[in-house]
Amino acid sequence: MTLHEFNLLSEGRQYRTVFSEGTFVDSFMEDEERYILFAIDQFFVEIHFTGYSDDVVYIKAFRTSHLLTKYIPELPTP
Repeated sequence: MTLHEFNLLSEGRQYRTVFSEGTFVDSFMEDEERYILFAIDQFFVEIHFTGYSDDVVYIKAFRTSHLLTKYIPELPTP
């Protein structure tokens, strides 16, 4: 599946596609919001949930590496 094909899907179909075809990469919590990152073929998909619920705020598909920086932990300074 290409990024363009994914973006043409309805939000419900995108959600089902992520969980059936995507590979879990990482997740984190910030200000009671939950973010989960998946990889599908040659792109990434971020799902943003409200807190611990299953209420989706948005589903964002992208290829750009700068959007991955929030998933890279900061290293402590010596």
